[in-house]
Amino acid sequence: GFVDTVSRHYTEAARLSIELGPVSRIPEAVVARAVHWLSEAARRAEHTAAWPLAARLNTHALELTEGAGADDARIGLLLGRSHARCEQWQFAGAREDAQAALELTDATADGAARARALLSLGEVETRDGRLEEAQRLLAEAIEGFEASGDVHGRAEALRLTGMAALFHQDHEGALGPIEEALAAFR
Repeated sequence: GFVDTVSRHYTEAARLSIELGPVSRIPEAVVARAVHWLSEAARRAEHTAAWPLAARLNTHALELTEGAGADDARIGLLLGRSHARCEQWQFAGAREDAQAALELTDATADGAARARALLSLGEVETRDGRLEEAQRLLAEAIEGFEASGDVHGRAEALRLTGMAALFHQDHEGALGPIEEALAAFR
């Protein structure tokens, strides 16, 4: 579609611009535009559960931002790729991406981004069968979302906390977080 075509063209222009240096009639912001369109294409791939494509598009954007000091953009891209990898059961890569995003949040002092990174790590640990670590990370994410006033993020962390308990046959432990998440989503 349109977004895929635009992202592909901007990506190629950005790669050439990085390789050759400034080129007349190619805007200086070509890398930022490429990252924007790649992010949008990755988001759309994620919404259709095209996980390999979402991971690849996030990877392309990460390559363009490497060494560019675009920590805020990199955090979102790393978390997007982490989620796509987690959906493909590629836990080592997903964990690595979420951990890298968490480390970047320390540099940016962005509490909301830190909570999203913790949520991502918690999801990876849940799916990888590491309940105690998942619960610790998700509890920390819930605190971060509460501190930043992110009701939706908090609800998602609660939902994942309940799912982690369900995955480990703790039906009673799942009830409270899931009910709380449901109330927050209403």
